[in-house]
Amino acid sequence: MSPERDDKIIPFSRFRADVGKGGAQRLRELLNSRDVTAAVQALDPLELFALAQDVGEGDAIDVVALASDEQVKRVIDLGIGSSSAPDLRYIERWLAAAIAHGHGTATLLFEKLDEDLQTLYLFRRLKVYDARDENWPDDDVERLVTPDGTFVLEVMDDEEPSELDESLPTAANDVPANDNKPFSPLRLIADLYSVDWQRADTMMRDAKWAIAAELEETVVRLRDARLEELGFPPRDDAFKLFSRRGPAAQLKAREGHTAVRHTLPVTYAEPFFADSFFVRVMNAVQDVELVGELENELIYAVNATCVFEERVYSETDSVRAAGRDVRNWISLGLEVLSAGDPEAAAALVRKHPLRELLSLGVEQSHKLADWVRKAESEGLFRLPGLSRRPLNADDERFLKALLGRIPRFVEGPAGEPARAFASRQDLAHAQKRIEGLARQMLALRFVARAAADYAVSLQACEPDIHAVTVDLLLRSALLRATLGASLKDTFGVSPADLRAFHAVVSKDAALPDLEPPPEVVATLHEVWAALVRDVLAAGVEAEPQYLNLIVRKEQG
Repeated sequence: MSPERDDKIIPFSRFRADVGKGGAQRLRELLNSRDVTAAVQALDPLELFALAQDVGEGDAIDVVALASDEQVKRVIDLGIGSSSAPDLRYIERWLAAAIAHGHGTATLLFEKLDEDLQTLYLFRRLKVYDARDENWPDDDVERLVTPDGTFVLEVMDDEEPSELDESLPTAANDVPANDNKPFSPLRLIADLYSVDWQRADTMMRDAKWAIAAELEETVVRLRDARLEELGFPPRDDAFKLFSRRGPAAQLKAREGHTAVRHTLPVTYAEPFFADSFFVRVMNAVQDVELVGELENELIYAVNATCVFEERVYSETDSVRAAGRDVRNWISLGLEVLSAGDPEAAAALVRKHPLRELLSLGVEQSHKLADWVRKAESEGLFRLPGLSRRPLNADDERFLKALLGRIPRFVEGPAGEPARAFASRQDLAHAQKRIEGLARQMLALRFVARAAADYAVSLQACEPDIHAVTVDLLLRSALLRATLGASLKDTFGVSPADLRAFHAVVSKDAALPDLEPPPEVVATLHEVWAALVRDVLAAGVEAEPQYLNLIVRKEQG
């Protein structure tokens, strides 16, 4: 594909033609290739894994069966997880698809795994009895006698044992699929014996006498080594990428050349098609060799994010989310250093590794969060007498995201996920919102303490209309909302709670007995307007006199 420039697509994604295609379409193109095996074995393991995740094992088995041993090993590595206890259920999903695919496919797939992983799987899923020397329980469980009569195999499962599968033949070369039952490892054994009974016999002996701890240690070591080759750093290295930078820290320059990647897998490429400062900067990068290096650096950065944040990288949505974070952090770091000049930022990309620019972007969001933590420790976002922050759900979610392990930005309505800060504008918006929350807290403190006729509202939850002024209703509504009342019971907080709150706030010596400053008055008006809109929108069932007061206040 020609390297033409398009403002909507980044130049370093030579794989962009496939990004807009669904997995089914990419699968069809592979299977229609002139040399299908060569086309499949040319795929990056990350891309093969993403394709399988997209279309499912049942459809992907056609191409995975043609993959090389090393490709299959890496696909399984990605699926069994990063913990010290590999998730063998992922292997079973592939075996179920292989059994359904036809005779010999399960054996073909299983033989491509490391021998230690084969043995570990069989050890975990089967109890192996020597048919000549051992007795086995006379109970109704899934069991199979091997065709040579050497072993009796019993399924080991934490779940309730399934009924005895009468369809399992002794000459295990004709095992019918049964989609209504969970996959049985005995179906794999049947396939193994039908293809190579001597190799199957060796596997059974290895599984019978295996030492699980040694097997797991070897499996994890081999898996981690191959994942590192794919660009997944060890945990310690991932933590270094996200460690705090000192005030005098300098960006490291490129040292030599990074390995060049010839394709950027679809799952990794997709997040970089949305507009961002980083995308615009890349339009100024023309060096094809450098572009290949940057692709490899992006893979590393996305994978390091998955490792650091303990994302499940066997789930493509997790990888895409990590890619969006990486895109945002690099954009922020570049924008800060270049003052928003794409050409200057492109020069920085040529000079510094992307991980350095990412680290700088993360540090910028940490600086904002540090200020908020200091303000929080000084009680800026709390009111005397309340154990929690008196904020609505959206504001609480905003602060919680900002004060997380890595600061994130929430700007949209409830339900929109928090995201990494992507620009100086994001930082400015967050700063403005923080300042607004601080003013709101000051306004609530002032209202609570400076209300001369506040005691009138404490006589009853629903005072007589002739004894209540609009200003008094405003103060009462604000304070009741502060105490956590929902929209439908804003006017129903108990007088006892109000008295307790007022008693504490009225003793706050930090508040002057003066008229509120203009910014506090303005904030009160904003809070009042928001309260009125929310109450009316929620259709609050209140006494008519309260709604009349609200409407009159709203109308002027």
